[in-house]
Amino acid sequence: MSISITTFAIILLIGHLIAAGFILSVLRKQAALLREPIDRYYRTFRIGLFALSMIIFIGTLVPIFIDTITIFVDTQRPDQIYTISLVYASSNMVRDIASAAVIWLLYRISANSHRP
Repeated sequence: MSISITTFAIILLIGHLIAAGFILSVLRKQAALLREPIDRYYRTFRIGLFALSMIIFIGTLVPIFIDTITIFVDTQRPDQIYTISLVYASSNMVRDIASAAVIWLLYRISANSHRP
């Protein structure tokens, strides 16, 4: 299998942007909810969820930056990539998307369980 590094970087960038979208959705909602009065238990849970979301979001920014540089900056690197690099980068992207989706799902469960 042969794929150019630019094509692969575009695929990775799309995946990392999907992960960032999930996390930004949670961060936006959590920031609004933290301003409202809420039971102490739920407040602690929401602060923890907000902090975890921030960590995942910040961790997603580095791959987005690297993917963008790979796509738009000519660094005199070979155009083809090794299989091990392809597998490693793909697994990181899948992990980022899965982590973001789990945090989003936790938020959804939390939001539904708090309603009277």
